[in-house]
Amino acid sequence: MTAKTDAQAVRAVVDAYESAVKRSDVQAYVSLFDDDVIWAGPRRSPAKSKAAIEASVSESFTRGTFDPKIEIERLDVLGDIALIFAHLQGRSVLKESGESMPMDYSVLYFCLTPINPIGTL
Repeated sequence: MTAKTDAQAVRAVVDAYESAVKRSDVQAYVSLFDDDVIWAGPRRSPAKSKAAIEASVSESFTRGTFDPKIEIERLDVLGDIALIFAHLQGRSVLKESGESMPMDYSVLYFCLTPINPIGTL
């Protein structure tokens, strides 16, 4: 792949991630990660397996809904490494109370490739 197609593949994965979160689709979310993943969600301990990610995300999606919009501010593909600095904005709503809370934070993704244009980093 070229740097341009690598960057396009990374953008496609970020779009798939955003879509899975909006749909509360645990399986689609988990499918974006490789088996040797290390993942740390907001206010979560690092998860070191797809099963651990699934448990954490399932809990979050059970408690609330999320409507993120991810804007990639910088994307660098350097050989086998992709660095993504993004700004995430949106709203989360607790299902039990209906309380709506803003989401507004910066995210740094550090991914070891190869990048699979189907979805897995």
